[in-house]
This record gives sequence, C-alpha cells and structure tokens, in this order.
Amino acid sequence: MQTNNQVDAATMDAGQMTQAKIDAGEWFPARDPQHGEFMLTADGVFNRRMVDGELKVRKICEYLRVTGLCHDENYGGAGLIIEYANKYNAQGARLKKQIPLTLTLSASALHSALEGDSLRILIDPPRNGLSLLNHYLRSFPEAGLPQIVSVSMGGWLDDEKHPYSTFVLRGECLRGQHGKSAILDEREGEGFRLTPRGTLQGWQETIAERAVFSRRVMFALCASLAAPLLPLLGGSSVMYHFLAESGTGKSTALYAAGSIWGRARDVRSVWDKTKNNLETKAIQFNNLPMIVDELKQMDRRTADAIAYAFGNGVERGRNIRGGKAAITREWLTLGLSAGEVTLNEVREGKGIATGEGVRFIHIPALADDARPENGLFEDFPAEIKEYEASQGAADDESNLQARREWLDGFKDEANAGAAGLAWLTKLLERFDRYPDGARGFIREARADIREYCNNPRWNKLTKNQWRVFSGFALIAYAGRLAVELGVLPWTASAVDEAIETCFNAWRDSDQTGEAQRENFVRSLENDPQIMGASYAKYNRQGERQNEALERPLADGLTGSLILETAAGSRVLAQIYTAQQFGRIVSRLGSQLSLRECRSELMKRGQLFGSEKTGAPYHPHKKARPHFGMIGGNSYYVVVPETENMRYALEDLECCLSAARRGQSNTDML
Repeated sequence: MQTNNQVDAATMDAGQMTQAKIDAGEWFPARDPQHGEFMLTADGVFNRRMVDGELKVRKICEYLRVTGLCHDENYGGAGLIIEYANKYNAQGARLKKQIPLTLTLSASALHSALEGDSLRILIDPPRNGLSLLNHYLRSFPEAGLPQIVSVSMGGWLDDEKHPYSTFVLRGECLRGQHGKSAILDEREGEGFRLTPRGTLQGWQETIAERAVFSRRVMFALCASLAAPLLPLLGGSSVMYHFLAESGTGKSTALYAAGSIWGRARDVRSVWDKTKNNLETKAIQFNNLPMIVDELKQMDRRTADAIAYAFGNGVERGRNIRGGKAAITREWLTLGLSAGEVTLNEVREGKGIATGEGVRFIHIPALADDARPENGLFEDFPAEIKEYEASQGAADDESNLQARREWLDGFKDEANAGAAGLAWLTKLLERFDRYPDGARGFIREARADIREYCNNPRWNKLTKNQWRVFSGFALIAYAGRLAVELGVLPWTASAVDEAIETCFNAWRDSDQTGEAQRENFVRSLENDPQIMGASYAKYNRQGERQNEALERPLADGLTGSLILETAAGSRVLAQIYTAQQFGRIVSRLGSQLSLRECRSELMKRGQLFGSEKTGAPYHPHKKARPHFGMIGGNSYYVVVPETENMRYALEDLECCLSAARRGQSNTDML
C-alpha cells in the first residue's frame, strides 16, 4: 500500500485512470477534490486527504470494486455492479451485487444495504451528507468498465439485433458470439443459479444411459431439454403430468429430468404452494423446466386457477413502493409433474375445460398395465432380471431390493447440472453457425418440426389433439438435437419412439377431451337403463307410464323419457330441467364443464332446441303441459344418436307439437 506523506499533485485525473492501474493499487482522485484520493488493494479501500495540513490515510471498508455499469432493457434504471469481500468468509469467493445508482446518494441507505450483505465497513455514515464510501463509489473511474444489461428475470435476453444470443442465470450469463453482458436484478426475485457438478460424460453414464429402459423417463429428459427452445419455436407454457398409483416410479422421471439442471433440492419442488408462490417459481424457471411433484398436496383454490394461470404465463399485478404498479413479468416454461390424482380430482370433480386440458396434460405413467410392478419401465438391465430370476418371483417384495438400488441411481447428484450447462453452451454455438444467428436456426428447426408433423400417421388427429401434439413434436425435436450435439447418448429413432409412446398413452387415455366427451354421450344414452326407476316415463301420446311418480319432473328425479310405445323400451328423447342436467353432467361428465357437454350434444345434432346456439328447449308459456314440461320453463331435450338424426329430430318435433295441442300425434305421422 502506498503511504506517501503528501498527496501527489501530479496524480492523474479519473478520466486518465485505467482499470489496470486501479488493480495495480494506484490512487485515483475523488470527484470532489476536498475528499482527496482513493485506492483499492486486496486489503480493502483506502482514502487519503489533507486534514489541517497533515496527510491522513484511512481504511474505509474491506475489498469493494465496481466491475460494471448497468441499465435495464430500456436503457433506464442506471446502476453499478460491485464485487466485494464477505466479512464472514474473507478467504472465500467474492460476492457480486447490483445496486441502483440512486443508492450512492444516501449514506445511511448505502451503508445499511452493503453491511446487510456482509461487507465490513469501518466508518460510520454521517447524519447529513455523504460518507467517504459514497464518494468512493461515485468517483470510481468508469473508463473500461463493461456496460451490462440488468433484467428482472432469467432466460433469454430480449435483444432485437441479436436475439437469443444471451441466456441469463442468477450470478452469470452465457453468451454467444454477439451476446451482451447481462445480470439478473435480484431485487425482482431470485432467478435460477446453475451450479454444475461433475462432467457431461459422468451424467450420461449415470442418468441418460439408465433412462433407456423407460420411454417415459426418456420423454422427461427430452422435455427438460426442450424448455429453452420453447420461446424460439413457439408455444405456451405446458405442464406434463405423470399419473399413476404410488410406488410406480413417477418421481424417478422427475429426478432424472431435474438432474440436467442441478440437485433435486434446487430444481424440484412440490405442489403445496399458493398460486402466487407458483407464479414466483414459474418466473424463477423462465425458459427452463419447472419440476413439481405430489399433485395431491395442491389445495383446491390453487387447482381451480393453476392450468390457465400457468399456461397464460403472466404475473398478477403487483405494487411497488409508492403505490406504483410494477412491470408485469411474463414467463414461458415447460413443466413436469407427477402424482396419484388428476387435476380434476384435486378440484373435487369440478371439471376441466378444453383449454385447460391442453395445458395440463395427463400421461398414464404405467408402461404396461399387465405388469404394474415394473412401473414406468418397459425393461430392466439383464443383471437385475437374472438376479431376480435366481431369487424367485420378480414381484415378490423381498426380491426387489436390487431393482430399488438400481432405481436409486437416478438420484445420483455427482454430475447434476453438467448436462444443462453443456446443452445451453452447445445451443449458443449452434446459433453462431448461421450468418443471421438464431434466426437461421429457427427457420431450420421449424422446417424439421413441420416435416415431423406431416407424417401421414398423424393425419387423423382432431384439432385439440393437434394442439397437444405440437408440444410433443417440439420435445421430439429437442431430443433429436440433443443426440446430434452429443448431450444425449441415444439415437434419434429412440427419441421419436419415446415421445410417440407418451403421446399415444395420453391420446388413448380417458384424460383427453375427446375421450371424455365421447364417454359422456355414451353414458348419457345408457343412463335410462341404469337409472330407469328414477326417470318419469311417457309414451308418444304423452301418457305417463309410471303413475307412482306424482311429480314427473320433481327435484328428486333424474329426468323424463319419451318412449316409442307404452310397452317398448326404445327412447325417443331424454328430458331434463336445467338443474337435473347440471346434476347429470356432474355425475357423468368426468372433467367436462356443462358448457362442453352441451356443445358436444349440439355438435352431434342430439340437442333439441336452437340449432345455432344450442339453447335449451323453451315451450311457449301458453302451451299445454306435455311430457311433464310446463310452458315458460327451460329444458334440455336430448335425442339418442342414430344414423338419421334429421328424421329422429323431425319425429320428436311431431310428438312435441301434438302434445302441446293435445292431439294424438300418431295420426300426424
């Protein structure tokens, strides 16, 4: 440390001071000459100035250096990036922090903020004015300091000139050839800190090669890698939920997917969160996978809003100091979940709308229903099967220890995070291969995905199935690219097989909207046979057949039936009040809403009423009571599906018209 007895009048001004000279321990002048000069060494920050004709040298604080100048994405919010020594771990790694430039205008606020973040300060702030610590930061030479963009959340930096050339993490950013320096403003919340351990090869040997025995685990790994590609290739946030009983290995898939990015405690959480906390988690994992286990722990209020809230990707409005509205942040992430229950079961049967069903996708987790003891796995290593065969039945509880020990290998964290770092690095390198950067990559990737989707075997997908399949196609592309870049030690065909297996498992399950609507229509048509005693029955002439029911459309009844003949069983129509129809949707509609059930019947031409709107049937208020219906009220009149729906509806219209006028409708046919 320099300890000259007088301030050198020849000391260069701040404009001539270089960062190298600061690092070499040279003095630089304060912005206000009366505060002398400052010097930075490994021992700390020092000030020297003339006081009553005598040179005074004083230590201000431990090591504290300005390493960059920052601004937000709109070139406002000026601030400093500082690096300082931790007073609780002086020999450890120095800490980094972003502070707003306005903080240097208040001595008490600056001292409080830095001392609270473990910087040892040796001077007290004055009651009025600025301290030497304030003057040191305000006087620190800016020449040679990098310009750094400060962002409110992690993920890809929004850069119009060179998009997707910088990926921001907590504490660091990964940059391509044209990437900007960026830092996460931790005042806005915690981002994700990637702390890789071990090597990519180690991760491949312990996790990826083990995953080939389960297509669902392979899917989970590909989905985890697909998250950073979501903003490039389009789409909204989607949650893929592995559904099966306890003990089937659902969580194994989540452990494997999380190991790409870090240790389980850093990347995996559970569903016992409020909606606000889940938003915070989604923001933290923006452009990264959000991995959440144990769906049954979610409370109903959160479940009622989670699918749309997660898929829409928009933060709820919030206020900052002064009552001003904060900038609303938006996230884009791909989620992986597991549990023994469906989202509808958490909602206690309230139902799931079609829009929610394509955002929260249930994938049956069992690889083979005939062999539930295998859980997610189609097969196991030969040595495991040979050992179990030598010990007896493979599903015997006492003979499954070797299998459990092998499965525990998915929890190995010796190489956690190595694959994620390699993946992001290789993506940035791939973008730099194109003259126009990521734009060229996007064009090529979208063409590849279109070719994949144009395969004739997907021609018969419905509109909603296409919406879901587009997400699976993106995941398949990510998996194939990871194979090409050497991140996944598989083949492209193995990736496609795994993705298609999971998509078909979803499509063939009873969790799709198509399956649920079909099941509702079939169940509704069969309900009179199952619940016949609770239906009021009429023949074509409107004569009641079960006289014991004094109030045919009373609240306790299921509904009413119009039968072809008095002795026959063929149903011409099923009649329900609005309340009865609501009850039957709750009983038979699984996860469907009343609106969806009504729309499905209307689409099939089975709902008698307004053909355009699907509105209920409204007998004129002056019409005679007929088939238990009273004029002026609303009823759902459902016609069983036949080959000639037009004839069935015309036949029903004859019955209703005759009954309203009190005629014998058999004479009208």
